Amino acid sequence: MRSTRQQGIALVSALIFLVISVIFVGTALVVSSSNKRLSTNNLNTTKAQLMAEASIERLIYEIWYSKTVQEASKDFESRDLTAFRKGLDELGILEGEASAKEYVFGPEVTYTETGENGSYLLKVRRVDLGSSRTLLRVDTLGWIGPEDNPVAQRRISEDLAIQPPDLPGFALLTNNANCVLCHLTVSSLDVAYDDDGTKVDFSRFQGNKSYREAHLLNKERIKVGALESLDTHRAEIDSWITGTIYTRGETNVLDSAADLYLMPFLDKSSRLSDEQLSKSFEEVDCSKECKEKNQLFYTNYPLKNENPPDGELPDRFPLPVEDSNENRLIDASEWTRAIAGSDKLGALKGGEKTLYQPGLSPQAKNGSVELSAKSTNGVDGNLVLKGTAANPILLQDDVYVNGDVVISGYVSGTGRIIARGNVYVVGDIKYACDTDSQDYSFTGSVTCNYGVKQSLPQFALVAGKNMMIGPYMMQHLGTPVSPVNKVYEVPAEHLTDLDLSDLSQDELNRWYLDPGQWVKDADGNPLRTARRDNPNVDATYTMSFSHTEAALFNQLEYEKAQANPGYTPRYYRMRDDSHVYRCTSDKSSGCRYYGNTDYVDPGKDTDNLTNPELVDMTETEPDALSSASILSLTPSDSWLADTPEKSELALRKMWAENVEISRLPGALQVDGILYSSNAIFTLAPSKSAIQGQVKLHGSIIAADTGLLVPGNKCSRDAKNCTGLEIFYDSRLKNLLDIQDDKKLVQIRSGFRLLATDDTQKLYTNIPFSSDLVE
Repeated sequence: MRSTRQQGIALVSALIFLVISVIFVGTALVVSSSNKRLSTNNLNTTKAQLMAEASIERLIYEIWYSKTVQEASKDFESRDLTAFRKGLDELGILEGEASAKEYVFGPEVTYTETGENGSYLLKVRRVDLGSSRTLLRVDTLGWIGPEDNPVAQRRISEDLAIQPPDLPGFALLTNNANCVLCHLTVSSLDVAYDDDGTKVDFSRFQGNKSYREAHLLNKERIKVGALESLDTHRAEIDSWITGTIYTRGETNVLDSAADLYLMPFLDKSSRLSDEQLSKSFEEVDCSKECKEKNQLFYTNYPLKNENPPDGELPDRFPLPVEDSNENRLIDASEWTRAIAGSDKLGALKGGEKTLYQPGLSPQAKNGSVELSAKSTNGVDGNLVLKGTAANPILLQDDVYVNGDVVISGYVSGTGRIIARGNVYVVGDIKYACDTDSQDYSFTGSVTCNYGVKQSLPQFALVAGKNMMIGPYMMQHLGTPVSPVNKVYEVPAEHLTDLDLSDLSQDELNRWYLDPGQWVKDADGNPLRTARRDNPNVDATYTMSFSHTEAALFNQLEYEKAQANPGYTPRYYRMRDDSHVYRCTSDKSSGCRYYGNTDYVDPGKDTDNLTNPELVDMTETEPDALSSASILSLTPSDSWLADTPEKSELALRKMWAENVEISRLPGALQVDGILYSSNAIFTLAPSKSAIQGQVKLHGSIIAADTGLLVPGNKCSRDAKNCTGLEIFYDSRLKNLLDIQDDKKLVQIRSGFRLLATDDTQKLYTNIPFSSDLVE
């Protein structure tokens, strides 16, 4: 009995074990089958993904290397964006119609391929983001198996941006520089300031190795570039540069560089060493063999297609606003295209703002009023801006101003002011810092620490015409007999009223403003404009520095036009009603003199009434001006006052109020990038509150650069005498937007996975304010 019961229990146990075994085996078989199917599905999905990705690579080949696009560009290897777009046109990938407020995608183009190992269907549409970028938006489906019944499929999207690459940052980049190197220091913020914001004493670098090691060693060098000429005045050089100078064309610097100190680099590196700054350095002349990297001074530096040894120097000056018809002006269509092409249109608020528009009274805008650039012309009119420490000008992205800009005071936030006309700096431009100095709000001032540049605002000031810093219109006088007052010692009480009624017009013209041109008397003898005969004026009465520089730069343009009849020259003049002059002298002092004064003492030699080195083009060469673009330094159309002279007086009054009257003595401080399509003229009077000194935390980019910053009581033989200081801020390179327009790069956004039935609208038109590809 017990044995039968035990046998039954054993049978049940065996059956249970058998059932469990069957379950396990069945489960294993199911899992194995499922895993096999999953593995197969994953493999097929991967293949489908690869097919989709392969379709994008095929598209890149078509737009970049195919015979069609190569034939569309004369020089395929150095094609620009215009040539690239022509190639896309040939492929049928067309741009969309223009729109007033948004970028519009062009028609859809399809590429497809089917095969046993996989297939794809790619759709691409194009949108041209202004003049500097083309975007191709790709939607592609890859699949495995029959098209009507695929075993796996994958849909992805990607953006391809094609644009010129950014050029390396320069502390100073210009076509032509004159009188810049007299008393110049160029370095970086990283070198110039300790972490606590203490300014470094550059004079201590000589003979103090521990000081060099603490402040120079392993810091990044800066770059100075002159694309056509780099000349200095009267062989007076007392300058320190912790980096490399690149030049093309004429330079007299090495002939007179008695005290040009350059900083040696670490071996095979572009970083600074702690060696003694040297004024005994080798010129690397690239008209001969030129293979060495990281040298101190290059001449005849190669163009980009000539294998430059130490990075690229632009082949030509990069303009902030494209001059597509090369007439040397910003036409209305070029201006609106630049605004349409900006992907960061912004606004400004805060500070004191006055808008001058034709036919309207000046409109004062209080601090809370925002001026937006999000319109076809940007801010329409001429704009006067002044920020205070408590109420700075706040910037957000790009603010385009369809006119001139006059600016002084404090700025904060992140952005650029881009003027279609001239820019006038009539006082310090300083950063206003708070807890977040780069946003579009201001919560209260804190001390700016220039040793921690990440904590500072970011600002760029851009001129479509010219930029004038300081009292650019002022005469450089010889010694007058009477009155004793010199040009840079103007009594403050003479500047409290715009009309300066306590001075006669003769005194104003004689002692303050450059006359702008010669006039002649009834006998044909040259007289100075608006000057009356006065024996109290010394015969060394000269042109203003700005006018001298203008005449020198005009000569360079004249020579280009003579060598190339199809070239459109750009000439400078003081005012709309002034003549255009060119200076045939190769020295910056050669055309400072008009000759004798309009008062001719009978006992004086009258043969020198005219200066043979100064050519009045308006009078003697009108044909040379007929096809030229002519730019005036003074506000055009007298928008600031009812005559050009009163406009200059108004600017002079602003300078006096901001600098001569209201601040302690010390260098003029400008924070940010100064960028001009044409010239930057700077006059820093030594006998003024700025003491002949300018300190710039940023960089200077200008086609022509004429800077007279003589320092405080610096003699010709002075050593370690501070004049102009440029401390390069590498963060601001992002605001420059300087690109190599003869080269292109691709920027890819990365894949976006989409459902195969996704109804997402990939091709919704793109607002101008969108920032699509970083």
